Amino acid sequence: MEIIDTHCHVYPALSYFLKENIAHIPSPLLGLIPKIEKLESDHRMKKELLYSMAKPLLNFIHKAQSNFNDNSGDYLFAKDQLFRVGSLTTILSSTINDLKTEMMLSNISKSIVIAHPPLITNDFILELAKRDKRFIPVVNIPRSIADAPNLLRNYIVRGAKALKIHAAADGIDTMDKHYLSLLEIAAEFSLPVIIHTGALEIAPFYQEPDLGHAEHFESWFHNYNTNFVLAHMNIHFPQVAVDFCKKYKNVYTDTSWQSEENILSAINQIGAEKIMFGTDWPIIGNNIEVSIGRLNSLSEKELISKEQFEMVASTNAKKLFNLD
Repeated sequence: MEIIDTHCHVYPALSYFLKENIAHIPSPLLGLIPKIEKLESDHRMKKELLYSMAKPLLNFIHKAQSNFNDNSGDYLFAKDQLFRVGSLTTILSSTINDLKTEMMLSNISKSIVIAHPPLITNDFILELAKRDKRFIPVVNIPRSIADAPNLLRNYIVRGAKALKIHAAADGIDTMDKHYLSLLEIAAEFSLPVIIHTGALEIAPFYQEPDLGHAEHFESWFHNYNTNFVLAHMNIHFPQVAVDFCKKYKNVYTDTSWQSEENILSAINQIGAEKIMFGTDWPIIGNNIEVSIGRLNSLSEKELISKEQFEMVASTNAKKLFNLD
């Protein structure tokens, strides 16, 4: 059975990142790039060993997050710190080869990979997808870009399947002209828009965590004629995302960071046709394995039907992102 991960990231190796920005590197430092490539190759086995040793901690973090159902201030703070600790494992597992390994182990056939400039550039993601059809590219355009609408048009021609907007990380109000101009292009091309939802207090990664709350984006749903995906189901407050999916025909969500109970509740409330499997890999390292385990568990317990499983696992993503 085909499974599509609709939300993940992949980081270029340091050597790739340096090569991509070679025009800005002082010439005396260029000789370091081959040495860095050799270090990356020599230490791959060590990274894999450290990652395997870290798995018990990662499993604890996933279980703790799933069990923290109290969303009062103290509990939210604790849950956010778990995200902070777990994000450190990207040092050990976050490259293309790491993602291929995780996909193989969990029988993931395709992954939607999302750019996050400057660390994960759009060119890196688009070229990756061009080389390997298992990867579906999603672009993210910073406000610093002078002609963002035309750049998005160019990315669509090059194969971009969706636009990602992350207001919490950008620190930009949802009514900023940068976002609105991009949404106009998305509507023109019927390009799906993936929105980060969920307020995480994990500075410096998020400049304005409050802008992650799904409520900030409601005006977009009825003002722009395209489909929206509320990534992560609003994390700590999934019912808000579920309610928007009920209210708007063009709003969908994914399963990343949600417990079995929350995924089942969402399916029961809005139907499987509004929900897609997602992981947000590589944050907290082994979340592909954990996330597909939760969906498989619901199926094995016969809490969801085979048809519902297939819809969440792949059918919805194929339709929404126009995949072959």
